[in-house]
Amino acid sequence: MAPTVTIDELLHFIDAKNLMGMGIGFVDAHLLASAQLAAVPLWTLDKRLKSAAVRTKLAYVADVRSKAEWRRKRGTSINK
Repeated sequence: MAPTVTIDELLHFIDAKNLMGMGIGFVDAHLLASAQLAAVPLWTLDKRLKSAAVRTKLAYVADVRSKAEWRRKRGTSINK
């Protein structure tokens, strides 16, 4: 379970990480602050939240391979 942050901690986090004006909301900022306290990366499809997570070095970075590379390693062709 991720830790929760107080309003004062959240405001300090927003100020310290320069998140003001990034277009993320109160809940998104809370998610980022909780992820930092828990020392876990944050995965999201939301563009603005992802941008803020990258800025704060809290973004989840996956080892993404292309479909062609994945098929090549498996030994299957694209047409199968």
